[in-house]
Order: sequence, then C-alpha cells, then structure tokens
Amino acid sequence: VTIPELQGPGHYSPYQDHTVTTSGVVTAISEKRFWIQSPGDDANPATSQGILVQPARKDGMPDDLAVGSLVTVKGICREQIARNHADALPVTTLVSESIQVSAEEKVAILPLILGQDRSAPPGKTVDSDTHGHILDPSSRSQFKPASDGLDYWESLEGMLIQLPTADIVSGVQHGNEFVVVLPEVASLRSVRGGIVLQEDDPNPERIIVEAEADSLPPLTVGDRFSQPLTGVVHYDWKAPRLILTAALPPLEAGGLKPESTTLHSNNTHLTIASFNIRNFNKNSKLKNGILARTLLGEAIAVHLGGPDIVALQEVQDNSGKLNDGVVNASESGNALCEALRPLNYQYVDVAPRDLADGGIPGGNIRCAFLYRPDRVTLISRQDPSPFYGVAITPNGSLSASPAVLAPQHEAFHHSRKPLVAEFQFRDQSMIIINLHLVSKRGDGAIFGAVQPPERTSTKSRLEQANVLADFVEKLQKVSQGIPIVVCGDFNDFHWSSPLRALTKHLGDPASALDPTDRYTYTYKGNAQQLDHILISREWLPRSELDIVHICSEFSDNSRISDHDPLVLRLATDAP
Repeated sequence: VTIPELQGPGHYSPYQDHTVTTSGVVTAISEKRFWIQSPGDDANPATSQGILVQPARKDGMPDDLAVGSLVTVKGICREQIARNHADALPVTTLVSESIQVSAEEKVAILPLILGQDRSAPPGKTVDSDTHGHILDPSSRSQFKPASDGLDYWESLEGMLIQLPTADIVSGVQHGNEFVVVLPEVASLRSVRGGIVLQEDDPNPERIIVEAEADSLPPLTVGDRFSQPLTGVVHYDWKAPRLILTAALPPLEAGGLKPESTTLHSNNTHLTIASFNIRNFNKNSKLKNGILARTLLGEAIAVHLGGPDIVALQEVQDNSGKLNDGVVNASESGNALCEALRPLNYQYVDVAPRDLADGGIPGGNIRCAFLYRPDRVTLISRQDPSPFYGVAITPNGSLSASPAVLAPQHEAFHHSRKPLVAEFQFRDQSMIIINLHLVSKRGDGAIFGAVQPPERTSTKSRLEQANVLADFVEKLQKVSQGIPIVVCGDFNDFHWSSPLRALTKHLGDPASALDPTDRYTYTYKGNAQQLDHILISREWLPRSELDIVHICSEFSDNSRISDHDPLVLRLATDAP
C-alpha cells in the first residue's frame, strides 16, 4: 500500500486497524518515532505523501536509521489521538512490527514549498460543513483542503514542507514553541505585527513551530524569518504544528518593546487600571529568576503611569501554591506596594475561604485593589467577609465596602468572587466591580475534532454575567448617576453573550479602539481581548481607554503575566 493510499483523502485512513506494508524515505527522526514520505507524487493534493511511524516495541528503532534512508515498514495502521484528548483529531500512524532499512544510497526528499508548490493555507475558514464530530460520516459532507484550514493541514500531515518566509505572531511558549503565519495570508494583523482573532475569522493559517527544547531566543511578535523554515507537519495539543528538521535561519528582530500608556491622571482626571498578574505572591519569580514584584512595580509605576486605582486579578495568598490553609494575602500585597515606592499605594482584598475560589489548589487566588490614598479615598463600611455578599442600601450606597458579590450564588461556586468597592476622587464617588470570570478550560479547540467547536464554558460565564448585570441594573436605579465601573478578566470576547449581558447596561470604551489594537492576550498565536473595562453609559463620553501591550506578545520566560493591562481615564471635572 502506498503512503497516499494509507492517508486517504480525509481525516480517517481507509486502512484503519489493517496490517499493511509500505515504503518511503525517512524525513525526520525523534527519540521514539520517525516520519517517512513517498519519493514520488500521486498528484492528488488531498492525500498526504508522508506518514508517522511509531515502533511497537521500545527497542524497535533500527540503529542504522537515518534521514534519507529508504525503508520498508510493516505494521498496523492506527488513527492515534494524543494525550487522550477526546476532541482532538487523530494522527494517521503506522505502528510498526518490522522495519527494513535499505542499503541503497540515501535519497533526498525536497520539501513542498507552501505558496509555490502548494497553495498557501486558507485564511479564514477552519471547517465549512461539519456539524458534530468530524469522524462521524453523518456530520460531514466533503474534504476540502483548498478552502478549509482543518482539511488543508490534514492533507499535509506527515509531509516535509517549507515556509519560504514566516512572520512570528507569538512569543516562545513552553520553552520550544512559537507560532507563525505566511505574510501574504494573514487576515487582520495587529498594530504591532500579530494576528487578531475575529468573530468570523479564527485564523486557520496559523501553525505552531516546534524546535528542540530550550534552543530558541526570546522571540516576540513582530520578529520574522525571511529565509525558509523546514519541517514535517504534525498535529498535537489540538493544533497543527511544524516540527523543524533544519536549523532556524537568521532571525530578523522587529524590535518590539513594551508600551507605556499615554493616559495620565491630573486634578480633574482619574485613572483606573485592570491587570491579571498571573498567580502572584510575594515570592513569585519569572522563569529567568527575577522576582515578579520587582517587574510588576515597574510595570504599574512606569508603563501604566501610576494609576490611581489598580484592579488586580490572580493574587495568591501569602504562602503561594502551598496548600497549608493560609488565605491571607496581605504580605504579598504589601510586598507589591513596597516595589511601587516612592509611589504610595495601599492594598485591599477580601480573603476567600480556603480552597473555595478555584485556581491552583492552595493558592486561593482572588481579586484585589491597589489604590493611592493621596489621590483617592477607599470608602470602608463593615468588616470584609467571604461569607456575606454586598447589598444595595435604599440611598444607593453599598452595604459594605470592600465586599464580595453573591458569594453564595451557585454561579460563583468554586470560582473567584467579584470584589466591589466604593472610592471617592475629590467630590466624586464611584463604585468599581473587579471580576475574574470562569476560564475557557474544557472548551472545544479551533482545530478540534468537533466542529463548530463547543464553547461549554460560556454557559457558566453567562450565568455569572447575569448576576453581575442584575446587580448593576439595581445599582443604577438608586445610585444617582455616579460612575459604575466593571473591570477585570472576563475570559471572553466583546461579541460573546456574557459581554452582551453586561453591555446592555454599561458602555464599552474599547469599542472606540482600532480593531488592530484590541487585544489583551495571545493564545496559540491568536491575539484576542479577554480583559475589559466597562463603565456607566452616561460616563462613556468622558472616558478614554488604552490597552497597554507589555505582556501578551513576549516570551514566557521574560514576561510578568500572560495578560496585557488596560488603563481607563475618566474626566470627573472635579475642582
């Protein structure tokens, strides 16, 4: 059986679970597996010429196996799903019983050049005609690699390919991965060189590049390779990837630097920032060993301009991820305040019940506020408690401040509770709700086997958003027009149903931003906005928003968070 016959024009081999014999040239070798490719071309762009071979025994790799060797392999054709991911696509794999390496002279397989020998990947559509699991015949009509990104990468599975040039659209992830696109394909490019996720465009042209462990420089968005990247196409972690078979070409650095906001406070303008600081505690360190609080202090004081109020998400307790019953985070908060000196900040939160709010077990992450007492006053009412939720008094004030919202509500079970506080700037009072909604963990992948992807976590966030929207609506009826700000890590997009539930009552200043600048997070190369600041509609004309890109575009080992912060400037016209 030839390799193209084994692969077949689809995601499932017609020889699944059959014992077969095939031949090919070795194109890549890893410790426990290798790839082979037909030296000829069957002239069918829907069928891959390459396939993954995995010896059935641990000692099954021949000693004389080398790139360029002509081999004959006998084994069982399997559709293997890595890591037991139920919604991952299978990889056609030949589980070998015997491998014969030819003594003939080695053969050079020329890589298929994307955009030249084969059309460039589709730039918008992942899958156009599946409604259910892609391997269920009843849910699928046609295999269309020319138009559907999912089918395009499947048609190249196991093949040696080459990207003639590549734009980098992520930092280094997991020590040895980054994401690229062909420059001529990418759809909406970010203002700084990335690629922006849109409601109708998940960017199927992206591919993860996998290099040897710890072999990469600290790449950033905006860097590029003008010379080819060569490797074999594989699928893992629910996404297509290029496993490099040749050294990286020279890098053309784009020179991307962390931004600094242009929005600053003064006698009549207040600034409020929102920042997910990724599991911060007093002893947190970056992967390069630098204390996180040192760089966070610089980020807040310099890049965010020393905002009057900073809404923080993902603050751990004093002992970090140690599961020891500690819930107090005052030492971590005070350590961050010390790092911000000479600016004078104070820290406040409501400590959660132990192990009640999700996140890393023992970390007890929570929302918190930093504020500058020389600029604003925190209105304190009652002692904070994780057991009792804030209520609205008949005169429109909060029954407690700071306080948590709806801690007993089922929507916030084992999830971060919104933190509500009243502040005063000059003569102007305001209420800020700091939230961190349920994560997207468990959702279907863009390149997953179920199409369209199932967004199961959206229901949980919508339930949370409805609780918040109800509170905001009631507050607006009695608050006499004071600004109400809802900010934090929403874990969802501005077009999503949870955001729509809140923007029925609140304005979104980010809507005034250029779409190329509207992102706070990069996931597998897709720049997207998960963090938001919303404000009462009557205050929207007096608001300006800046998303300050200091984290999401950079490599894991050098950034203080995976989220970019936001800064809102509010004109109060106070004397």
